[in-house]
Amino acid sequence: MKRVPGVKVTPFFGKIQDKDEAYYMQFKIVICGLDSIEARRWMNATLVSMAEAGESEESFKPLIDGGTEEKKMDTDNPEHISWLYKIASARANDFKIEGVTWTLTQGVVKNIIPAIASTNAIIAASCCNEAFKIMTSSAPYLNNYWMLIGTDGVYSYTFQHEKKPDCPVCGGQSMDVEVGKEWTLERLIEWLTETQKIQLKKPSLSTSSGKPVYWEGATPVALATRTKEHLEAKVRELVPEDEEVEVTSPTLPFKLTLKLTYV
Repeated sequence: MKRVPGVKVTPFFGKIQDKDEAYYMQFKIVICGLDSIEARRWMNATLVSMAEAGESEESFKPLIDGGTEEKKMDTDNPEHISWLYKIASARANDFKIEGVTWTLTQGVVKNIIPAIASTNAIIAASCCNEAFKIMTSSAPYLNNYWMLIGTDGVYSYTFQHEKKPDCPVCGGQSMDVEVGKEWTLERLIEWLTETQKIQLKKPSLSTSSGKPVYWEGATPVALATRTKEHLEAKVRELVPEDEEVEVTSPTLPFKLTLKLTYV
């Protein structure tokens, strides 16, 4: 690059999920500037998995995750969200789109927020600054979260995010989940896709003994069709209390184990 001598930028077009671990092993640091929460979660989980499975320090790749958003609109008006949900549901019925719920509609609306160039520039500079500190050890690096608020003036603060004991990524890739005795499989899948700490996309489920519970987009198609019939069944009828549920998803680079308790 003319602007920064010695720096080489190699662009790629595609999803970061399309690259395997060998691709990410070549880097010393990973800096994310992604709008997609799904992609950011996947990148984080992949780097954690690489670090846990690695046999040397080369497997540890620091992740610098930068994100920006503009001033939020008023998206908490139930009447507005209900209207949007009604329109979205009608379109979903017309085009056979599954998974449209009131909660999903509200979440999508809340996250469609434009960012401005000056904010992006500040966050990008901050990410580069952290990368420089990590690579050179010239100063202590951030521990571990910094936020800039520019809605009315300029304000920032730093604090340390603590590890969640039940984090599905770094907490052992298993979770204890309380499930209502009347929960259907469809209700459990909706919970997996909407609960904030997981937010899986197109999850597939099977028991720890290998029995298919629900396989999203499975091949052969007959298997996907057969397990789709389970959606209206009670979870406790499909998964005995002494068995666990194994969940896979395009947003997770590993298999998540659910330990169910029926309440």
